[in-house]
Amino acid sequence: YYRRLVSSASCAAVVQNVSNSFQILVHPDAKAEFTATNTTGCVPFDLAKVIKPVLHDDLNGSYEWFANNISIGKGAVFPGYIIKNDGENINIKLIAASKFGCNSSELELNFNTIKTVSASFTKDQTKGCGPITVHFVNTSQPLNGGTYLWDFGNGQTSTQIQPNDVTFLQHPQNRDTTYKITLAVTTSCGTVFYVDSIHVRPKPKAVFTPDKTIGCSPFEITLTNQSAGLPNTYTYYFGNGEKQVLTDNQTIKYTYTTTKTDTLTLKLVTENECGKDSSFYKIVVYPNNVQAKLVVNGDNQFGCSPVTVNFYNNSTGANTFLWDFGDGNTTTTTKSPDVFVHTFTKPGVYNVKLTASNGCSTASTNQTITVYEQPLAAFTMQKLQYCVRDSVAFTNTSTQGNFAYRWDFGDGSFSNDNNPKHPYAKPGTYIITLTLTQSYANGSACTNTVSHTTAVLAAPDAAFLSNSGTLNCVPFTLQVSAAPVNALNPVWSFDDAASGTSNQAAGYTASHTFTKAGVYRVLLTAYNQNGCADSTSQLVRVTESPLAAFSPGDSVLCGTTATVNFLNKTT
Repeated sequence: YYRRLVSSASCAAVVQNVSNSFQILVHPDAKAEFTATNTTGCVPFDLAKVIKPVLHDDLNGSYEWFANNISIGKGAVFPGYIIKNDGENINIKLIAASKFGCNSSELELNFNTIKTVSASFTKDQTKGCGPITVHFVNTSQPLNGGTYLWDFGNGQTSTQIQPNDVTFLQHPQNRDTTYKITLAVTTSCGTVFYVDSIHVRPKPKAVFTPDKTIGCSPFEITLTNQSAGLPNTYTYYFGNGEKQVLTDNQTIKYTYTTTKTDTLTLKLVTENECGKDSSFYKIVVYPNNVQAKLVVNGDNQFGCSPVTVNFYNNSTGANTFLWDFGDGNTTTTTKSPDVFVHTFTKPGVYNVKLTASNGCSTASTNQTITVYEQPLAAFTMQKLQYCVRDSVAFTNTSTQGNFAYRWDFGDGSFSNDNNPKHPYAKPGTYIITLTLTQSYANGSACTNTVSHTTAVLAAPDAAFLSNSGTLNCVPFTLQVSAAPVNALNPVWSFDDAASGTSNQAAGYTASHTFTKAGVYRVLLTAYNQNGCADSTSQLVRVTESPLAAFSPGDSVLCGTTATVNFLNKTT
Protein backbone atom coordinates (compact mmCIF):
# COMPACT_ATOMS: atom_id res chain seq x y z
CA TYR A 1 0.00 0.00 0.00
CA TYR A 2 1.16 3.52 -0.71
CA ARG A 3 0.02 7.02 0.59
CA ARG A 4 1.23 10.56 0.19
CA LEU A 5 2.38 12.63 3.19
CA VAL A 6 2.54 16.48 2.76
CA SER A 7 4.12 18.89 5.34
CA SER A 8 5.33 22.59 5.51
CA ALA A 9 8.74 23.54 6.62
CA SER A 10 7.92 27.17 7.06
CA CYS A 11 5.64 26.58 9.94
CA ALA A 12 7.08 26.25 13.39
CA ALA A 13 4.59 23.63 14.34
CA VAL A 14 4.13 20.30 12.69
CA VAL A 15 1.70 20.86 9.94
CA GLN A 16 0.84 17.82 7.56
CA ASN A 17 -1.99 16.42 5.49
CA VAL A 18 -2.38 12.67 4.71
CA SER A 19 -3.99 11.59 1.35
CA ASN A 20 -6.07 8.47 0.58
CA SER A 21 -4.32 5.02 0.39
CA PHE A 22 -3.78 3.11 -2.99
CA GLN A 23 -2.64 -0.67 -3.58
CA ILE A 24 -0.04 -1.33 -6.31
CA LEU A 25 0.57 -5.08 -7.52
CA VAL A 26 3.89 -6.00 -9.22
CA HIS A 27 4.09 -9.44 -11.17
CA PRO A 28 7.32 -11.37 -11.76
CA ASP A 29 8.58 -12.38 -15.24
CA ALA A 30 7.92 -15.84 -16.82
CA LYS A 31 10.29 -18.74 -16.01
CA ALA A 32 11.31 -21.54 -18.47
CA GLU A 33 12.71 -24.58 -16.71
CA PHE A 34 13.28 -28.30 -17.53
CA THR A 35 15.82 -30.96 -16.50
CA ALA A 36 17.49 -33.89 -18.29
CA THR A 37 18.70 -37.10 -16.69
CA ASN A 38 21.20 -37.61 -19.55
CA THR A 39 22.30 -35.47 -22.47
CA THR A 40 24.25 -38.21 -24.29
CA GLY A 41 22.73 -41.46 -25.55
CA CYS A 42 22.79 -44.24 -28.12
CA VAL A 43 20.85 -44.28 -31.36
CA PRO A 44 17.88 -44.13 -31.30
CA PHE A 45 18.05 -41.54 -28.49
CA ASP A 46 14.49 -40.87 -27.25
CA LEU A 47 14.66 -37.44 -25.51
CA ALA A 48 11.16 -37.89 -24.06
CA LYS A 49 12.66 -40.46 -21.71
CA VAL A 50 15.29 -38.07 -20.29
CA ILE A 51 13.65 -34.59 -20.40
CA LYS A 52 11.39 -33.58 -17.48
CA PRO A 53 9.67 -30.15 -17.59
CA VAL A 54 9.53 -28.05 -14.38
CA LEU A 55 6.19 -26.22 -14.43
CA HIS A 56 5.57 -22.65 -13.17
CA ASP A 57 1.90 -22.28 -13.94
CA ASP A 58 1.63 -19.24 -11.58
CA LEU A 59 4.04 -17.38 -13.84
CA ASN A 60 3.76 -18.92 -17.30
CA GLY A 61 0.85 -18.62 -19.64
CA SER A 62 2.18 -20.81 -22.49
CA TYR A 63 5.08 -23.10 -23.47
CA GLU A 64 6.72 -23.83 -26.85
CA TRP A 65 9.46 -26.35 -27.54
CA PHE A 66 12.15 -26.07 -30.25
CA ALA A 67 14.74 -28.50 -31.72
CA ASN A 68 17.58 -26.66 -33.44
CA ASN A 69 15.29 -23.56 -33.47
CA ILE A 70 12.46 -25.43 -35.23
CA SER A 71 9.22 -25.65 -33.28
CA ILE A 72 8.33 -29.22 -32.39
CA GLY A 73 5.26 -28.55 -30.21
CA LYS A 74 3.45 -26.45 -27.62
CA GLY A 75 2.35 -27.19 -24.09
CA ALA A 76 3.82 -27.83 -20.71
CA VAL A 77 4.59 -31.48 -21.55
CA PHE A 78 7.66 -32.18 -23.77
CA PRO A 79 6.23 -33.28 -27.17
CA GLY A 80 8.99 -35.84 -27.72
CA TYR A 81 11.96 -36.06 -30.09
CA ILE A 82 14.15 -39.00 -31.22
CA ILE A 83 17.71 -38.57 -32.46
CA LYS A 84 18.11 -41.26 -35.12
CA ASN A 85 21.64 -40.67 -36.38
CA ASP A 86 24.79 -41.49 -34.50
CA GLY A 87 27.19 -38.63 -33.73
CA GLU A 88 24.37 -36.05 -34.08
CA ASN A 89 23.92 -32.92 -31.83
CA ILE A 90 20.46 -31.47 -31.15
CA ASN A 91 19.64 -28.23 -29.26
CA ILE A 92 16.38 -28.41 -27.31
CA LYS A 93 14.95 -25.01 -26.24
CA LEU A 94 11.89 -24.19 -24.12
CA ILE A 95 10.31 -20.68 -24.33
CA ALA A 96 7.85 -19.82 -21.57
CA ALA A 97 5.54 -16.74 -22.07
CA SER A 98 4.31 -14.71 -19.01
CA LYS A 99 0.65 -15.01 -18.18
CA PHE A 100 0.77 -11.36 -17.01
CA GLY A 101 2.43 -9.90 -20.06
CA CYS A 102 5.76 -9.69 -18.33
CA ASN A 103 9.02 -10.76 -19.87
CA SER A 104 9.20 -14.29 -21.41
CA SER A 105 11.89 -16.82 -20.44
CA GLU A 106 13.82 -19.50 -22.35
CA LEU A 107 16.13 -22.43 -21.48
CA GLU A 108 18.36 -24.47 -23.81
CA LEU A 109 20.13 -27.82 -23.42
CA ASN A 110 22.29 -29.67 -26.01
CA PHE A 111 21.83 -33.44 -26.58
CA ASN A 112 24.04 -35.75 -28.71
CA THR A 113 24.33 -39.41 -29.72
CA ILE A 114 27.46 -41.47 -29.35
CA LYS A 115 29.29 -42.08 -32.64
CA THR A 116 29.10 -45.82 -33.59
CA VAL A 117 32.47 -47.36 -34.36
CA SER A 118 32.69 -49.39 -37.62
CA ALA A 119 35.04 -52.28 -36.83
CA SER A 120 37.49 -53.42 -39.53
CA PHE A 121 41.10 -54.34 -40.07
CA THR A 122 43.47 -55.44 -42.82
CA LYS A 123 46.22 -58.06 -42.86
CA ASP A 124 49.24 -58.43 -45.10
CA GLN A 125 48.75 -62.21 -45.63
CA THR A 126 45.73 -64.50 -45.98
CA LYS A 127 47.44 -67.89 -46.15
CA GLY A 128 50.88 -69.42 -46.16
CA CYS A 129 53.11 -72.15 -44.87
CA GLY A 130 53.50 -72.31 -41.11
CA PRO A 131 54.94 -70.67 -39.18
CA ILE A 132 53.59 -67.46 -40.78
CA THR A 133 53.92 -63.94 -39.26
CA VAL A 134 51.04 -61.57 -40.07
CA HIS A 135 50.89 -57.76 -39.67
CA PHE A 136 47.44 -56.32 -38.80
CA VAL A 137 46.25 -52.72 -39.32
CA ASN A 138 43.19 -51.50 -37.39
CA THR A 139 41.04 -49.56 -39.88
CA SER A 140 38.03 -49.07 -37.59
CA GLN A 141 36.25 -45.69 -37.77
CA PRO A 142 36.44 -43.60 -35.67
CA LEU A 143 39.62 -45.18 -34.43
CA ASN A 144 39.45 -43.61 -30.96
CA GLY A 145 35.74 -44.16 -30.47
CA GLY A 146 35.93 -47.25 -28.27
CA THR A 147 38.05 -49.93 -26.63
CA TYR A 148 39.51 -52.87 -28.60
CA LEU A 149 39.95 -56.58 -27.95
CA TRP A 150 41.78 -58.75 -30.49
CA ASP A 151 41.42 -62.57 -30.48
CA PHE A 152 43.81 -64.18 -32.98
CA GLY A 153 42.35 -67.71 -32.67
CA ASN A 154 45.68 -69.21 -31.59
CA GLY A 155 45.42 -68.42 -27.89
CA GLN A 156 46.85 -64.89 -28.26
CA THR A 157 44.86 -61.69 -27.56
CA SER A 158 45.56 -57.95 -27.50
CA THR A 159 43.86 -54.74 -26.31
CA GLN A 160 46.07 -52.44 -28.35
CA ILE A 161 44.53 -50.29 -31.02
CA GLN A 162 47.29 -51.40 -33.39
CA PRO A 163 48.52 -54.82 -32.29
CA ASN A 164 51.99 -56.24 -32.67
CA ASP A 165 52.70 -58.76 -35.44
CA VAL A 166 51.34 -62.26 -34.71
CA THR A 167 52.97 -65.59 -35.62
CA PHE A 168 50.70 -68.53 -36.54
CA LEU A 169 52.19 -72.02 -36.23
CA GLN A 170 51.34 -75.07 -38.37
CA HIS A 171 49.15 -77.74 -36.81
CA PRO A 172 51.12 -80.24 -34.69
CA GLN A 173 49.51 -83.10 -36.65
CA ASN A 174 50.57 -81.59 -40.00
CA ARG A 175 47.16 -80.70 -41.29
CA ASP A 176 45.63 -77.49 -42.64
CA THR A 177 44.52 -75.01 -40.00
CA THR A 178 42.25 -71.98 -40.32
CA TYR A 179 42.67 -69.41 -37.53
CA LYS A 180 39.70 -67.10 -36.96
CA ILE A 181 40.69 -63.54 -36.05
CA THR A 182 38.04 -61.51 -34.22
CA LEU A 183 38.22 -57.76 -33.45
CA ALA A 184 35.69 -56.57 -30.84
CA VAL A 185 35.07 -52.79 -30.51
CA THR A 186 33.16 -51.71 -27.41
CA THR A 187 31.46 -48.37 -26.75
CA SER A 188 28.86 -47.35 -24.18
CA CYS A 189 26.28 -48.30 -26.79
CA GLY A 190 27.49 -51.90 -27.21
CA THR A 191 30.06 -54.07 -28.97
CA VAL A 192 30.58 -54.64 -32.71
CA PHE A 193 32.73 -57.35 -34.25
CA TYR A 194 34.80 -57.86 -37.35
CA VAL A 195 35.94 -61.40 -38.25
CA ASP A 196 38.53 -62.61 -40.75
CA SER A 197 40.79 -65.65 -40.99
CA ILE A 198 44.30 -66.89 -41.72
CA HIS A 199 44.83 -70.26 -43.46
CA VAL A 200 48.06 -72.00 -42.45
CA ARG A 201 49.35 -74.87 -44.59
CA PRO A 202 51.68 -77.41 -42.95
CA LYS A 203 54.73 -79.07 -44.35
CA PRO A 204 53.90 -82.63 -45.46
CA LYS A 205 54.50 -85.63 -43.21
CA ALA A 206 55.13 -88.91 -45.06
CA VAL A 207 53.41 -91.82 -43.30
CA PHE A 208 52.40 -95.07 -45.03
CA THR A 209 51.86 -98.70 -44.02
CA PRO A 210 52.53 -101.81 -46.14
CA ASP A 211 50.39 -104.77 -45.07
CA LYS A 212 53.47 -107.04 -45.23
CA THR A 213 57.19 -106.67 -45.88
CA ILE A 214 58.29 -110.22 -46.75
CA GLY A 215 56.88 -112.72 -49.24
CA CYS A 216 57.28 -114.79 -52.36
CA SER A 217 57.06 -113.67 -55.97
CA PRO A 218 54.56 -112.66 -57.25
CA PHE A 219 54.36 -110.72 -53.98
CA GLU A 220 51.37 -108.38 -53.76
CA ILE A 221 51.38 -105.75 -51.04
CA THR A 222 48.74 -103.20 -50.07
CA LEU A 223 49.98 -99.70 -49.25
CA THR A 224 47.84 -97.52 -46.98
CA ASN A 225 48.78 -93.83 -47.20
CA GLN A 226 48.35 -92.00 -43.88
CA SER A 227 50.41 -88.93 -44.77
CA ALA A 228 49.46 -85.51 -43.42
CA GLY A 229 49.62 -82.09 -45.05
CA LEU A 230 47.09 -82.38 -47.86
CA PRO A 231 46.93 -81.65 -50.72
CA ASN A 232 50.17 -83.39 -51.68
CA THR A 233 51.93 -85.11 -54.50
CA TYR A 234 52.77 -88.67 -53.50
CA THR A 235 55.54 -90.61 -55.22
CA TYR A 236 56.15 -94.28 -54.43
CA TYR A 237 59.61 -95.62 -55.31
CA PHE A 238 59.46 -99.42 -55.26
CA GLY A 239 63.21 -100.01 -55.26
CA ASN A 240 63.24 -101.89 -58.56
CA GLY A 241 63.33 -98.86 -60.88
CA GLU A 242 59.57 -98.45 -60.91
CA LYS A 243 57.58 -95.62 -59.35
CA GLN A 244 54.00 -94.40 -59.15
CA VAL A 245 52.88 -90.77 -58.75
CA LEU A 246 49.52 -89.95 -57.14
CA THR A 247 47.68 -86.76 -56.26
CA ASP A 248 45.56 -88.24 -53.48
CA ASN A 249 46.20 -90.57 -50.58
CA GLN A 250 44.30 -93.55 -51.95
CA THR A 251 45.23 -97.10 -50.94
CA ILE A 252 47.08 -98.92 -53.72
CA LYS A 253 48.33 -102.42 -54.47
CA TYR A 254 51.67 -103.35 -55.99
CA THR A 255 53.09 -106.71 -57.01
CA TYR A 256 56.79 -107.58 -56.86
CA THR A 257 58.14 -110.27 -59.17
CA THR A 258 61.64 -111.66 -59.02
CA THR A 259 63.67 -114.72 -59.98
CA LYS A 260 66.08 -114.35 -57.05
CA THR A 261 65.94 -113.25 -53.44
CA ASP A 262 65.79 -109.43 -53.31
CA THR A 263 65.82 -106.83 -50.54
CA LEU A 264 64.23 -103.67 -51.92
CA THR A 265 63.73 -100.19 -50.45
CA LEU A 266 60.12 -99.08 -50.68
CA LYS A 267 60.00 -95.29 -50.30
CA LEU A 268 57.22 -92.69 -50.21
CA VAL A 269 58.01 -89.03 -50.95
CA THR A 270 55.31 -86.46 -50.18
CA GLU A 271 55.51 -82.88 -51.40
CA ASN A 272 53.42 -79.70 -51.25
CA GLU A 273 54.13 -75.99 -51.60
CA CYS A 274 55.52 -75.90 -48.04
CA GLY A 275 58.16 -78.60 -48.52
CA LYS A 276 58.66 -82.36 -48.80
CA ASP A 277 59.10 -85.40 -46.55
CA SER A 278 59.84 -89.09 -47.04
CA SER A 279 59.51 -92.46 -45.35
CA PHE A 280 60.73 -95.95 -46.32
CA TYR A 281 60.66 -99.68 -45.49
CA LYS A 282 62.76 -102.69 -46.53
CA ILE A 283 60.89 -105.32 -48.55
CA VAL A 284 62.22 -108.89 -48.92
CA VAL A 285 60.96 -110.89 -51.92
CA TYR A 286 61.74 -114.58 -52.57
CA PRO A 287 61.50 -116.23 -56.03
CA ASN A 288 58.42 -118.24 -57.06
CA ASN A 289 58.91 -121.99 -57.69
CA VAL A 290 55.21 -122.81 -58.11
CA GLN A 291 53.90 -123.81 -61.55
CA ALA A 292 50.14 -124.12 -62.00
CA LYS A 293 49.11 -126.63 -64.67
CA LEU A 294 45.52 -127.58 -65.48
CA VAL A 295 44.38 -129.88 -68.30
CA VAL A 296 40.89 -130.59 -69.71
CA ASN A 297 40.31 -132.99 -72.60
CA GLY A 298 39.33 -131.23 -75.80
CA ASP A 299 35.98 -132.97 -76.16
CA ASN A 300 35.21 -132.25 -72.51
CA GLN A 301 35.54 -128.47 -72.82
CA PHE A 302 32.00 -128.06 -74.13
CA GLY A 303 28.69 -129.88 -73.93
CA CYS A 304 25.01 -129.72 -73.15
CA SER A 305 23.86 -129.08 -69.60
CA PRO A 306 24.41 -130.77 -67.30
CA VAL A 307 28.09 -131.22 -68.23
CA THR A 308 30.47 -133.23 -66.08
CA VAL A 309 34.11 -132.22 -66.60
CA ASN A 310 37.29 -133.96 -65.49
CA PHE A 311 39.99 -131.46 -64.46
CA TYR A 312 43.57 -132.78 -64.39
CA ASN A 313 45.73 -130.89 -61.84
CA ASN A 314 49.39 -131.36 -62.85
CA SER A 315 50.80 -128.41 -60.86
CA THR A 316 54.26 -128.57 -59.28
CA GLY A 317 55.88 -126.91 -56.26
CA ALA A 318 52.55 -126.35 -54.46
CA ASN A 319 50.63 -128.09 -51.69
CA THR A 320 47.35 -126.15 -51.65
CA PHE A 321 45.02 -125.71 -54.62
CA LEU A 322 42.11 -123.32 -54.73
CA TRP A 323 39.50 -124.02 -57.41
CA ASP A 324 37.04 -121.39 -58.67
CA PHE A 325 34.67 -122.88 -61.23
CA GLY A 326 33.07 -119.58 -62.22
CA ASP A 327 29.57 -120.81 -61.37
CA GLY A 328 29.65 -119.75 -57.72
CA ASN A 329 31.29 -122.96 -56.54
CA THR A 330 34.80 -123.13 -55.03
CA THR A 331 36.79 -125.82 -53.31
CA THR A 332 40.29 -126.51 -51.99
CA THR A 333 42.38 -129.62 -52.58
CA THR A 334 45.87 -130.63 -51.46
CA LYS A 335 47.07 -133.23 -54.00
CA SER A 336 48.85 -133.03 -57.34
CA PRO A 337 48.71 -134.73 -59.74
CA ASP A 338 45.00 -135.23 -59.19
CA VAL A 339 41.72 -135.41 -61.08
CA PHE A 340 38.85 -133.29 -59.85
CA VAL A 341 35.34 -133.83 -61.25
CA HIS A 342 32.84 -130.97 -61.39
CA THR A 343 29.36 -130.82 -62.94
CA PHE A 344 28.01 -127.61 -64.51
CA THR A 345 24.22 -127.60 -64.28
CA LYS A 346 23.40 -124.36 -66.08
CA PRO A 347 24.29 -123.10 -69.56
CA GLY A 348 27.02 -120.46 -69.84
CA VAL A 349 30.70 -119.86 -70.49
CA TYR A 350 32.72 -120.57 -67.33
CA ASN A 351 36.27 -119.41 -66.65
CA VAL A 352 37.70 -122.05 -64.33
CA LYS A 353 40.68 -120.80 -62.31
CA LEU A 354 43.15 -122.97 -60.44
CA THR A 355 45.42 -121.16 -57.95
CA ALA A 356 48.35 -123.19 -56.68
CA SER A 357 50.25 -122.12 -53.53
CA ASN A 358 52.98 -123.39 -51.25
CA GLY A 359 52.21 -120.88 -48.48
CA CYS A 360 54.59 -118.29 -49.90
CA SER A 361 54.38 -118.25 -53.68
CA THR A 362 51.28 -118.59 -55.80
CA ALA A 363 50.58 -119.24 -59.47
CA SER A 364 47.33 -119.60 -61.35
CA THR A 365 46.01 -120.94 -64.64
CA ASN A 366 42.63 -121.02 -66.38
CA GLN A 367 40.46 -123.23 -68.55
CA THR A 368 37.24 -122.22 -70.31
CA ILE A 369 34.22 -124.54 -70.25
CA THR A 370 31.26 -123.86 -72.53
CA VAL A 371 27.92 -125.31 -71.46
CA TYR A 372 25.04 -125.19 -73.92
CA GLU A 373 21.40 -125.11 -73.02
CA GLN A 374 19.72 -128.50 -73.20
CA PRO A 375 16.56 -128.24 -75.35
CA LEU A 376 13.36 -129.59 -73.84
CA ALA A 377 11.25 -131.62 -76.26
CA ALA A 378 7.50 -131.70 -75.66
CA PHE A 379 4.33 -132.10 -77.73
CA THR A 380 0.63 -132.75 -77.25
CA MET A 381 -2.21 -134.47 -79.15
CA GLN A 382 -5.90 -133.62 -78.87
CA LYS A 383 -6.76 -137.18 -77.76
CA LEU A 384 -5.17 -140.55 -77.15
CA GLN A 385 -7.26 -142.61 -79.63
CA TYR A 386 -7.92 -142.04 -83.29
CA CYS A 387 -9.59 -143.96 -86.10
CA VAL A 388 -7.96 -145.20 -89.24
CA ARG A 389 -7.62 -142.44 -91.85
CA ASP A 390 -8.07 -139.68 -89.18
CA SER A 391 -5.57 -136.82 -89.53
CA VAL A 392 -3.73 -136.66 -86.20
CA ALA A 393 -2.53 -133.12 -85.33
CA PHE A 394 0.63 -132.77 -83.20
CA THR A 395 1.26 -129.49 -81.29
CA ASN A 396 4.94 -128.82 -80.61
CA THR A 397 5.35 -127.31 -77.12
CA SER A 398 9.14 -127.69 -76.98
CA THR A 399 11.58 -124.99 -75.87
CA GLN A 400 11.58 -122.23 -78.44
CA GLY A 401 14.80 -121.83 -80.37
CA ASN A 402 16.62 -122.48 -83.60
CA PHE A 403 16.15 -126.22 -83.38
CA ALA A 404 15.90 -129.02 -85.96
CA TYR A 405 12.78 -131.18 -85.47
CA ARG A 406 12.54 -134.90 -86.30
CA TRP A 407 9.16 -136.64 -85.95
CA ASP A 408 8.93 -140.44 -86.03
CA PHE A 409 5.23 -141.44 -86.29
CA GLY A 410 5.90 -145.11 -85.54
CA ASP A 411 4.51 -146.38 -88.85
CA GLY A 412 7.64 -145.82 -90.92
CA SER A 413 6.75 -142.20 -91.70
CA PHE A 414 8.77 -139.11 -90.64
CA SER A 415 8.46 -135.33 -90.71
CA ASN A 416 10.63 -132.27 -90.04
CA ASP A 417 7.73 -129.85 -89.66
CA ASN A 418 7.21 -127.86 -86.48
CA ASN A 419 3.53 -128.88 -86.00
CA PRO A 420 2.83 -131.76 -88.39
CA LYS A 421 -0.38 -133.69 -89.16
CA HIS A 422 -0.37 -137.38 -90.00
CA PRO A 423 -3.09 -139.97 -90.93
CA TYR A 424 -2.71 -143.65 -90.01
CA ALA A 425 -3.80 -146.18 -92.65
CA LYS A 426 -3.90 -149.21 -90.39
CA PRO A 427 -5.20 -149.78 -86.88
CA GLY A 428 -2.72 -150.42 -84.10
CA THR A 429 -0.71 -148.83 -81.27
CA TYR A 430 1.92 -146.34 -82.43
CA ILE A 431 4.79 -144.64 -80.51
CA ILE A 432 5.37 -141.08 -81.73
CA THR A 433 8.85 -139.67 -81.00
CA LEU A 434 9.99 -136.03 -81.31
CA THR A 435 13.74 -135.31 -81.33
CA LEU A 436 15.07 -131.74 -80.96
CA THR A 437 18.60 -130.97 -82.11
CA GLN A 438 20.58 -127.76 -81.55
CA SER A 439 23.84 -127.62 -83.51
CA TYR A 440 26.79 -125.32 -82.73
CA ALA A 441 29.65 -123.95 -84.80
CA ASN A 442 32.25 -126.10 -83.05
CA GLY A 443 30.48 -129.24 -84.27
CA SER A 444 28.74 -130.10 -81.02
CA ALA A 445 25.02 -130.67 -80.85
CA CYS A 446 22.48 -130.91 -78.05
CA THR A 447 19.51 -133.23 -78.45
CA ASN A 448 16.43 -134.11 -76.46
CA THR A 449 13.75 -136.68 -77.18
CA VAL A 450 10.19 -137.20 -75.99
CA SER A 451 7.71 -139.95 -76.91
CA HIS A 452 3.96 -140.47 -76.55
CA THR A 453 1.74 -143.42 -77.50
CA THR A 454 -1.54 -143.29 -79.41
CA ALA A 455 -4.05 -146.01 -80.42
CA VAL A 456 -5.44 -146.11 -83.95
CA LEU A 457 -8.75 -147.98 -84.07
CA ALA A 458 -10.20 -149.92 -87.02
CA ALA A 459 -12.96 -148.20 -88.99
CA PRO A 460 -16.04 -149.99 -90.48
CA ASP A 461 -16.34 -150.57 -94.22
CA ALA A 462 -19.53 -148.88 -95.41
CA ALA A 463 -21.40 -150.34 -98.52
CA PHE A 464 -25.05 -150.58 -99.57
CA LEU A 465 -27.40 -151.71 -102.38
CA SER A 466 -30.49 -149.94 -103.76
CA ASN A 467 -33.27 -150.38 -106.29
CA SER A 468 -32.25 -147.23 -108.16
CA GLY A 469 -32.04 -147.66 -111.91
CA THR A 470 -31.13 -145.51 -114.81
CA LEU A 471 -34.73 -144.20 -115.00
CA ASN A 472 -36.54 -143.46 -111.79
CA CYS A 473 -39.85 -141.68 -112.21
CA VAL A 474 -41.61 -139.46 -109.72
CA PRO A 475 -42.86 -140.54 -107.28
CA PHE A 476 -39.94 -142.89 -106.75
CA THR A 477 -39.57 -144.98 -103.60
CA LEU A 478 -35.93 -145.81 -103.01
CA GLN A 479 -35.18 -149.07 -101.23
CA VAL A 480 -31.67 -149.36 -99.64
CA SER A 481 -29.99 -152.11 -97.69
CA ALA A 482 -26.58 -152.01 -96.03
CA ALA A 483 -24.12 -154.76 -95.24
CA PRO A 484 -21.15 -152.83 -93.75
CA VAL A 485 -18.24 -154.63 -92.17
CA ASN A 486 -17.74 -154.09 -88.42
CA ALA A 487 -20.58 -151.58 -88.29
CA LEU A 488 -23.25 -151.31 -85.65
CA ASN A 489 -25.23 -148.21 -86.44
CA PRO A 490 -25.81 -147.37 -90.13
CA VAL A 491 -27.27 -143.88 -90.63
CA TRP A 492 -28.88 -142.73 -93.90
CA SER A 493 -29.19 -139.26 -95.42
CA PHE A 494 -31.28 -138.90 -98.61
CA ASP A 495 -30.31 -135.35 -99.62
CA ASP A 496 -34.01 -134.44 -99.79
CA ALA A 497 -34.32 -131.50 -97.40
CA ALA A 498 -37.86 -130.72 -98.55
CA SER A 499 -39.03 -134.04 -97.16
CA GLY A 500 -38.51 -132.90 -93.56
CA THR A 501 -37.78 -135.52 -90.93
CA SER A 502 -38.07 -138.38 -93.44
CA ASN A 503 -34.79 -137.14 -94.97
CA GLN A 504 -32.93 -139.15 -92.30
CA ALA A 505 -33.19 -142.83 -91.39
CA ALA A 506 -31.31 -145.46 -89.38
CA GLY A 507 -30.93 -149.18 -89.69
CA TYR A 508 -29.56 -151.74 -92.06
CA THR A 509 -32.52 -151.18 -94.45
CA ALA A 510 -34.50 -148.07 -95.21
CA SER A 511 -36.76 -146.49 -97.82
CA HIS A 512 -37.51 -142.97 -98.98
CA THR A 513 -39.96 -141.58 -101.52
CA PHE A 514 -38.78 -138.77 -103.76
CA THR A 515 -41.71 -136.59 -104.90
CA LYS A 516 -39.71 -134.20 -107.02
CA ALA A 517 -37.38 -134.75 -109.89
CA GLY A 518 -33.71 -134.16 -109.24
CA VAL A 519 -30.31 -135.71 -108.60
CA TYR A 520 -29.91 -136.84 -104.99
CA ARG A 521 -26.73 -137.99 -103.19
CA VAL A 522 -27.76 -140.76 -100.84
CA LEU A 523 -25.18 -141.08 -98.00
CA LEU A 524 -24.60 -144.06 -95.73
CA THR A 525 -22.50 -143.47 -92.60
CA ALA A 526 -21.56 -146.56 -90.61
CA TYR A 527 -20.24 -146.47 -86.99
CA ASN A 528 -18.57 -149.23 -85.07
CA GLN A 529 -18.35 -149.88 -81.33
CA ASN A 530 -15.21 -147.69 -81.05
CA GLY A 531 -17.01 -144.70 -82.48
CA CYS A 532 -15.08 -144.85 -85.75
CA ALA A 533 -17.03 -144.14 -88.92
CA ASP A 534 -16.96 -144.81 -92.64
CA SER A 535 -19.26 -143.44 -95.30
CA THR A 536 -20.19 -144.04 -98.87
CA SER A 537 -22.73 -142.50 -101.24
CA GLN A 538 -24.64 -143.07 -104.50
CA LEU A 539 -26.29 -140.64 -106.87
CA VAL A 540 -29.97 -141.24 -107.53
CA ARG A 541 -31.53 -139.49 -110.55
CA VAL A 542 -35.34 -139.06 -110.29
CA THR A 543 -37.26 -138.07 -113.45
CA GLU A 544 -40.74 -136.53 -113.74
CA SER A 545 -43.47 -139.07 -114.87
CA PRO A 546 -45.31 -138.00 -118.16
CA LEU A 547 -48.98 -136.78 -117.95
CA ALA A 548 -50.99 -137.90 -121.06
CA ALA A 549 -53.49 -135.33 -122.40
CA PHE A 550 -54.89 -134.13 -125.78
CA SER A 551 -57.76 -132.03 -127.16
CA PRO A 552 -59.76 -132.43 -130.49
CA GLY A 553 -60.07 -129.58 -132.94
CA ASP A 554 -63.91 -129.98 -133.21
CA SER A 555 -66.32 -131.58 -130.88
CA VAL A 556 -69.39 -131.65 -133.25
CA LEU A 557 -69.23 -133.47 -136.60
CA CYS A 558 -71.79 -133.41 -139.41
CA GLY A 559 -72.29 -136.03 -142.05
CA THR A 560 -71.02 -139.49 -142.30
CA THR A 561 -67.41 -138.57 -142.68
CA ALA A 562 -65.26 -135.78 -141.26
CA THR A 563 -61.59 -134.93 -140.60
CA VAL A 564 -60.77 -134.23 -136.97
CA ASN A 565 -57.53 -132.59 -135.76
CA PHE A 566 -56.13 -133.60 -132.34
CA LEU A 567 -53.71 -131.45 -130.13
CA ASN A 568 -51.32 -133.54 -127.98
CA LYS A 569 -51.01 -131.86 -124.53
CA THR A 570 -48.97 -134.57 -122.88
CA THR A 571 -46.38 -133.33 -120.33
